Amino acid sequence: MAEKIRNIELLAPAKDAKCAVDAILCGADAVYMGAMEFGARHQASNSIEDIAYVAKVAHVYGAKLYVTLNTILFEDELPRARELALKLEALGVDAFIVQDMAYMRMGLSIPLHASTQCSSSSVQRVQFLAQAGFSRVVLERSLSLSNIQNISREADVELEAFVHGALCVSESGKCYFSRATCLRSGNRGNCSQPCRLSYDLENQSGEKILTGKYLLSLRDLNLSARIGEMLDAGISSFKIEGRLKDSLYVRNVVSYYRRLLDEQISSRKDCRRSSIGKSQIDFVPDLKRSFSRDSTEYFFDGKCRGVASLNTPKSTGEYLGKVIFSSRNGVRIETEKSIVSGDGICFSLNGELTGTYVNGCENGLVRLQSKLIPSLGTDVFRNFSQEFSKQVLCSQPQRKIPVRIRVEHRNNLFTLCFVLCDGTKYIKDFTLEWVEPKQKDRNLELIRENLSKLGNTPLEAEEIFLDGEIGFIAQSMLSSFRRQMVEYVLSQREHRMEAQPCSDKKSVQGTCDVSEFENVTNSLAKEFYVEHGAKSVKQGLDMLTELTDRTVLQSDYCIRREIGECLKCGSKLNAPLYLVRGTHRFLLNFDCKNCRMSLIKKS
Repeated sequence: MAEKIRNIELLAPAKDAKCAVDAILCGADAVYMGAMEFGARHQASNSIEDIAYVAKVAHVYGAKLYVTLNTILFEDELPRARELALKLEALGVDAFIVQDMAYMRMGLSIPLHASTQCSSSSVQRVQFLAQAGFSRVVLERSLSLSNIQNISREADVELEAFVHGALCVSESGKCYFSRATCLRSGNRGNCSQPCRLSYDLENQSGEKILTGKYLLSLRDLNLSARIGEMLDAGISSFKIEGRLKDSLYVRNVVSYYRRLLDEQISSRKDCRRSSIGKSQIDFVPDLKRSFSRDSTEYFFDGKCRGVASLNTPKSTGEYLGKVIFSSRNGVRIETEKSIVSGDGICFSLNGELTGTYVNGCENGLVRLQSKLIPSLGTDVFRNFSQEFSKQVLCSQPQRKIPVRIRVEHRNNLFTLCFVLCDGTKYIKDFTLEWVEPKQKDRNLELIRENLSKLGNTPLEAEEIFLDGEIGFIAQSMLSSFRRQMVEYVLSQREHRMEAQPCSDKKSVQGTCDVSEFENVTNSLAKEFYVEHGAKSVKQGLDMLTELTDRTVLQSDYCIRREIGECLKCGSKLNAPLYLVRGTHRFLLNFDCKNCRMSLIKKS
């Protein structure tokens, strides 16, 4: 029995069409982006025209475009959401990433991916989503390698996992923290990110245990060293977070992971890349040069401490060195790295991370834009490199598809056959009267030279084979044939390749009770769960106007564990504990049996 080959995908974020094309040219096998509405990033919406353009560019390389329709829907939005979904489907989008089960009841003929907001953290949940008709499930970010292995063994569905980027402290989809503080809902695409703010940790009497710490701000995920293990565990799609990030981030991070993933795929006979074309970039990708709140592998090896950035939610970047001289005029930093005007640097000042720009650097003296000067011995980091930024953004990445060209000339028909590196074949006939060439060798030489000139197109001639005798052809005519052939190949590839759509399998029995944390906010989602065995379906918390005394955040992250006060290890801190910021007060609840933490809003 032949071994099943898995298609492996590098999935990149795109806030707009430019970022999407950059990601594709730098090697992404797929990109995900938002539409005009119903996406979980309001600031990353895109027009129908831009989405259509990106889809065509992606499909030339056999890459895919996924559109995020991952907010929950209210009843009056259902018709508009379905209308938008049908428009996007007609454009050739390859799949929708959704949270709301209403999309399973809209009669769509496109694959649906269960967003990480579907809280896909257990075998049972992933099995349910797979059996219900989702073609792919995006796993919860806090899962360990053993969790992933277990899910992959038991659930027959394609698995996608985050490999790089920002981490949500809450279990995805079960966070109402933003809405509890300012009425902006993350499940509605408008999170205010209260988890990135500082809080005081207090006991019941109001005594402060910690003051002004970023107790919920996690470091950024970086699993670049674990790609091979993730592949072997059953992950097919490696997802980079960042639909609000710019082209500098997208180009750099995608290029970095493209190289890593290619190395791992090449050493595994059961894996192959899911798109074609080799990317050509003229810079050396470096993850330390892109936005990062320091890196963590989170709970990939199991739950542990040291995953939060308690002192700052900002990007620190690469370490430069210590201050060895400080004055009003500037500082000297003990470093072997060059520092230039325009660089962004940061350092700790009175316990807070302070950032500024470099105004100039002469003879090792670094002049700063800010009047705040770091003292002797202070560690200095660079979170923006002017030189690296220019190098990346001024580069012109290309992605070339190797093609073998075959030429025939028989019965007044001049035939061009292009065979791409994935084996797909394109043939086009042109009428051309046979005329004996005066110089046969020269004629063949000119034909080869002409057909190799594929210029700025995505195609690159790998081999040119002339089949039999070839009559004389004027160079202008051959150039026209070549251009027509390239246009034909690209136009054929721009269309979406057919994929098996999701189906709502009414016979599946998967759940007996649907809680308020499943975010059911419309009749179609309720119908979905009822037909899949739900005995009762509670309305989602986003339907409520007041969340006092409600659980507004659930997490595998634990503040006690992070600060070294785990109850299982003999903590000296007595319960209850509270997070306090201004007028907002949240009770911390610790479920030690399941090693989880939750926040309850208090008045």
